[in-house]
Amino acid sequence: MATAKEKVELAEKHIAYQRQRIVRYKELVAKLERDNKQDLLTAARELLGDLEHALAGMMVDQARARDELEKAATDQKCFADIIALTWPATPERKANRHT
Repeated sequence: MATAKEKVELAEKHIAYQRQRIVRYKELVAKLERDNKQDLLTAARELLGDLEHALAGMMVDQARARDELEKAATDQKCFADIIALTWPATPERKANRHT
């Protein structure tokens, strides 16, 4: 299972790739418009809309992954703080706990 950090990194890669695909597809749609390829334009525009819709979903997933990463970092810090307060790390702290 991927860690929260890996999910964020993967989402960033997918978003970057999807944005590149959308730019390229917009260029293709513009070429179809210039070439007056009306029979292909409707399908091309629909596909472009699907690509943009998928990008929006990816961005939502990325936001969730970032929230998960932030929560994991907060939980890890809280856990570290609890351990630091309750677990004797040095002989001196151990001696102080028993007095």
